[in-house]
Amino acid sequence: MAAYPVRMASISALTRLEKLRLDFSPAAAPDKLRLIGILRKAQLPSASAVQRLHEILCWMRAYPDDESVLAAADAALRTFSARKDLRRFQAKLADTGIAGTAIHYHFFWPMALWLGSRWPALLHFDRDCGEGEDWLRSAWPVALPSLQAEAAKRSEESPFSILDSLRGSTSDAVFFVQGIDRTAGDTLARETLHDVLQPAYVLEPGDDSPSRTQARWSGASIAFITASLQRGQLNLRKELERPPQAVNAATPGDAAELLDLARAAMVTRGRDLDTFSWGNPEDIHVVDDGEGLAYAFIGTVPERRLPLATAYGFLILRNGVPLGYGQVDALLGGAEIAFNTFETFRSGESAFLFARLLAATRALLGSAAFSLEPYQLGHHNKEAIASGAWWFYFKLGFRPHDPAIKRMVSKELARMGRNHRHRSSATTLTGLARRHLYWAPFRGCRSWLPLVPPAGLRLPVLSDQSAGEIVGRRLGLRSLAGWSRAEMLGLYRLAPLIAALQGLGSWTPAQKESAIAALRAKGGQHERDFVRLLDAHPKLAAAIRALLSTQP
Repeated sequence: MAAYPVRMASISALTRLEKLRLDFSPAAAPDKLRLIGILRKAQLPSASAVQRLHEILCWMRAYPDDESVLAAADAALRTFSARKDLRRFQAKLADTGIAGTAIHYHFFWPMALWLGSRWPALLHFDRDCGEGEDWLRSAWPVALPSLQAEAAKRSEESPFSILDSLRGSTSDAVFFVQGIDRTAGDTLARETLHDVLQPAYVLEPGDDSPSRTQARWSGASIAFITASLQRGQLNLRKELERPPQAVNAATPGDAAELLDLARAAMVTRGRDLDTFSWGNPEDIHVVDDGEGLAYAFIGTVPERRLPLATAYGFLILRNGVPLGYGQVDALLGGAEIAFNTFETFRSGESAFLFARLLAATRALLGSAAFSLEPYQLGHHNKEAIASGAWWFYFKLGFRPHDPAIKRMVSKELARMGRNHRHRSSATTLTGLARRHLYWAPFRGCRSWLPLVPPAGLRLPVLSDQSAGEIVGRRLGLRSLAGWSRAEMLGLYRLAPLIAALQGLGSWTPAQKESAIAALRAKGGQHERDFVRLLDAHPKLAAAIRALLSTQP
């Protein structure tokens, strides 16, 4: 019977610590320290209690009252994987991203390649997932050399038995991934071969394998929280006009660490983002917003960039701890935003973090108008529907342009006016999320990204040779001597757009030369240079706007 009061005392301490999460008064820090000390020694009675402790410690590492709370949270997280209660509930805590637990996921090609290269002894196929092994039979021609592939094709042994006989000391997953990586073709071809098969993987826990427990950037500045977080309504335009403290290109060491941190943030949460998976360590910038808040913007390797828009993934960092992530696609002074706060931190300062993201985007890419695509709002996205994402952005000032959506909004607002307890149903939210939301606080600025897909379908399909000829003829580019492969690739991808632009014949040689410089930047080291140079070229920007504005 003695164990029961002890368990209840530990749960009581955990609940008390959770209630102190948003309390940054002078009296709160000693109480937090005392409770962390109790819970470090306690044996919690369930997997859910262990996870609750983990989440509140991650929170306090990101939002420490003072040096002592920071040190206590750090120490508790550093030894978390050695807790006896975690080991007891290790199986139940799988896929939580907690250190010491396994991660099961259908990793996409670039992430599987990264994990296999960094933790080759820990990455395996998930043979217990219930998906069988027959899928491997169709993979033999791409995963094995031709002689072994033919033998495997004719063998009556099970696919996993064949794989085990060939892989030696290499793990099954790494042997498979390395085989596909040797396949002829570019990264897109290899990615397609792999992702069609959708292998199920398991990443076993290791001393330095990805986890949420100790995820943090070592280069972060630390700021202690001594006042309540900004959780209420805010003036979005005022925040947009308040610039961050600094925008800096990351050092090589910081860039490598931040790229690993971003990828690990996806792995440990069962997510994926192309701008992280194909992240370019030479194109990473840190926007320092002060008070321990920073945004790490991660560009894409040239061969995987979008053909027109400039795309950067971002990781939100508070005192070095990842709070959320997303992507910014920028073009012609506007940006389309995908924004997500990680679940642990959602009841904190999400609106403020989003507002400061817009200011960071403006500082890095010059964006002054913004849009949110339907998926972000809840279209085919149950998580966004459940969280009420649509109204979150509406309350910040974003508005629909679609007439049908406007009518739906008017009806919902009328219902809310009659009954302050009214909440939009999931069906209503799904309907609202079918179209973009927009926010353009400055006259003459708008978001152009929603017009790009339909315009792209009207452009001609060109070979590389004809693309080069068109650019040469329309802009006077006589030679690509001195251009890198990435710069040429970017130009070829933009050629159909250049072919469709009107009015180029009236441009001066200097205007054409500066347009070529802007287009060349699409394949340069920092993709932000492309969007900056495009915005600085009135003729080129106006011609693209005119094309996007033309309806079929």
